[in-house]
Amino acid sequence: MSEKNGNNNKLPFNVAVLVVGDLNRSPRMLNHCIALSEAFPNINEISLIGYNGGDIRSDISNNSKIKQYHIHQGINRILRKLPRLFFIFVALIKIILQTLSLTWILFRIPKFKFLILQNPPGIPSMLICWIMCKLRGGKFIIDWHNYGYTILKVNNRPNFIVQMACKYEKYFGKKADLNFCVSQAEKRDLKKEFNIEAICLPDRPVKGLFKFLNQIEANDLYKHYPNELYSLIDSHSPENKDNKPIVMISSTSWTPDEDFSMLLDAFIKTEELIKESIEDKSNKNIYNITQDKIKKILFLITGRGPMRDKFMQKVSQANLKFFEVKSIWLESDDYPKLLSLVDLGISLHYSSSGIDLPMKVVDMFSGCLPVASIYYETINELVKENTNGFLFKNSKDLSKILKNVIIEISATGKCEKIDKFRENLHKELDKNDWVSQWIQRVPPALDKKQFI
Repeated sequence: MSEKNGNNNKLPFNVAVLVVGDLNRSPRMLNHCIALSEAFPNINEISLIGYNGGDIRSDISNNSKIKQYHIHQGINRILRKLPRLFFIFVALIKIILQTLSLTWILFRIPKFKFLILQNPPGIPSMLICWIMCKLRGGKFIIDWHNYGYTILKVNNRPNFIVQMACKYEKYFGKKADLNFCVSQAEKRDLKKEFNIEAICLPDRPVKGLFKFLNQIEANDLYKHYPNELYSLIDSHSPENKDNKPIVMISSTSWTPDEDFSMLLDAFIKTEELIKESIEDKSNKNIYNITQDKIKKILFLITGRGPMRDKFMQKVSQANLKFFEVKSIWLESDDYPKLLSLVDLGISLHYSSSGIDLPMKVVDMFSGCLPVASIYYETINELVKENTNGFLFKNSKDLSKILKNVIIEISATGKCEKIDKFRENLHKELDKNDWVSQWIQRVPPALDKKQFI
């Protein structure tokens, strides 16, 4: 910190962190709060603003410095049920309601030194936050996860709406006093397309958040979700070891930027490949495994969203033999616990812009869970093929990965590649945590801009 600001840094101050989304499904913004509370002991209040999505991580709820303020939803739940035909009408009503709710909240929270806004979504929050920062004398920071206009494009919104959203983001992005982003690719793109200089803050695990459970703790967790995890209860004991299913997991918000039809197609192809491998009398069947020795695969899909029921119905109609697919909603503190007990994570997030990175993969890596991720250019910043995970381009590629993992674990009780990936993730866990990175990069930038 500069000598000029040294005394000011010791004075108590407040900050605000805002996301127009469910707080319990916005881990990066929660992580900002944790880093703020650790980096600045003199912070009085961190005003965390967003939708009340239900239970929230205990490291947030138990932190006396973090106070939650909930954006009013009310009529939004009704508006979501209206037909797509009414998109523009619904969008206008939501913008008006969000404008009123955000303005009221930002007036009544304690005066803040700076405000961090997640984008997207940025309409109308970019405008409102910029105005309120001017009125209340605070600095405006945007944390870019992606671009809102590319999400609108993926959702097939009218082109003039997409173009307006792009110009809006470009204009108000330049109004920010400081910008963060999640990847080097996004940093380059912000500079090229918007002429915005951003500080790259890649998502990293938060130390202590992801627990590694013993057998008793694991069984206690499974019993909290008997309908979804009943096949895992007591399966860790030596006498039941052979009956333990292979566990895989994927997390989704069930939106169009994740093609879950690819996942179902991969399930079907995987079962066909397994059967072909069993029937193959050549050297390809190196494990000489029979069908009765193939373990069941418990495939868990976490998250809520509009496309879930339709997908689960298609899964039921597929009559899968080896895969048991369960949709599950986990309490905030249980999700990281479960990740450490899973064999393989799957990510189908391919990014509407091609330059953001999936937080779900960071979560999986935080639990030392290897990942199979769909390939797009920027994903290489996070998933290193044959180091911490697999990459695939289509359902055929994914089915080959799943087949090989399933057969090897069924035959030998383990998968050498996955074990190696997990070992590498363990080594990295202590080196690149979120708070250490944040403290290294953010306070110097805040000091340079004289934010604190």
